[in-house]
Amino acid sequence: MKKIVLSYILSLTSFFVSAQDADITLEKFRPLPIDIQKIKGIQYTIFEGDTTSENFSEYEFDKNGNLIRWEYFPYYVKEELKYDSLNRIVEIDGLYGESLSNGIIKYEYPSATQKIEIHDKMGYYQYIKLDFTFDDDNRVLEEVKYDSTSITTNDYGSATQSTIINSYDKDGNLIKASHYEGMIKKLIYEVDITYKKGKFISQSEKCFKGNICTDSEIIFSYIKKGDFKDKKNKETSWIFDNGDTIKIETQYFYQKIDSITVSQEEKVFRNNQLTERNKYFYKNNQLIKLEEYTIPKGFDESRLSVWTEYTYFFYPKTEK
Repeated sequence: MKKIVLSYILSLTSFFVSAQDADITLEKFRPLPIDIQKIKGIQYTIFEGDTTSENFSEYEFDKNGNLIRWEYFPYYVKEELKYDSLNRIVEIDGLYGESLSNGIIKYEYPSATQKIEIHDKMGYYQYIKLDFTFDDDNRVLEEVKYDSTSITTNDYGSATQSTIINSYDKDGNLIKASHYEGMIKKLIYEVDITYKKGKFISQSEKCFKGNICTDSEIIFSYIKKGDFKDKKNKETSWIFDNGDTIKIETQYFYQKIDSITVSQEEKVFRNNQLTERNKYFYKNNQLIKLEEYTIPKGFDESRLSVWTEYTYFFYPKTEK
């Protein structure tokens, strides 16, 4: 659920979107430090007998703060990204293990309101043209997508076109995104977002009859006073699927350990049962460690199952 929310918000806060999966993962490091060059992560997994295995991750940035490479190994998953002089992505070279998605995506920008994606993958070739309409504040009001591989067999014929129409509040926050299919603009999916005093409060996602997807809703609440004022203290999401309702409740707890280190704890409940517990440790406002706990079936206490340690590298400071 979190991925749905974050990926949608990220895709609308930046006109030319970078690799979304990497962006979602990077959210836990934001705000990124100035002059960041690289972030390295080492993940340890506990098996029976307290033995551990190591997985690695890396994120590399150029001097403009653009992500230029990310990699998870030893799983042979990585992307290399290239940018133009306006910091727009012009190429993504992706490797995703044994996948037909391996290959290159190239991006062209014929005008200020157009974007072209050329997907040259191992298993297919896809050409996507996107036309944008902006308001006076450079926000996307409408996005029309023409996809060379998009074909449906409904009463409306072949749908080679899809449209997203966005609405904003007076503060510039996205409050509604309506997704339409085909030339006649059949409404298939709608997102409603609520903000209060500039803070994200809730989001609901609704699919309409005849479309294969899942309705959902998410609500945030915030700490009202104290050292951690305006930080999230609770996140509740509902997923409605074929008459079933799944509720996931995430609670956040913050604690000052010393003058420069803060830990954040996240608890996840499914059907009022605690299923996950994650601890985040920060130093100088940078995430340095993440501990992930699971609650085995039949047990009340959580057990540490995975932890990841992060190291930051910076470009040398240049004298002005």
